Amino acid sequence: MPASLALYADPAHTQSVSEVGLGETMIEGEYATGEARPIFGLNNGTTVMRELEIATAGDGASKVQLAANSDGKPGEWRDPGAVLKFPDVLYPGDGFMFWARSMYTFSDHEGRYDFNFVVVAVSVA
Repeated sequence: MPASLALYADPAHTQSVSEVGLGETMIEGEYATGEARPIFGLNNGTTVMRELEIATAGDGASKVQLAANSDGKPGEWRDPGAVLKFPDVLYPGDGFMFWARSMYTFSDHEGRYDFNFVVVAVSVA
């Protein structure tokens, strides 16, 4: 199998992140933020991956924040649309974790905002 990386909603890597809801929002100052949701990645290919970057795309991308994992909790939240970079090398079978949450301003309309995770990495055979 060539390079392949999958994202999951659970640490056992059984629930694919084909559709993940970022839940209800809570008011925090001038923004409303959703509950932090852990996302689990797995190098399920046969090559080593490095320079891994994750971003969001689509209509709802401007309403999603990403954070690196920090001992099982979200690290510093990036601005919506910012790229999350991972310095580690991922060998076949290695996993990683990051966090996602929604973020709205009070001028946003209530509704569904679809987005995709975009994963970019360098594969080393």
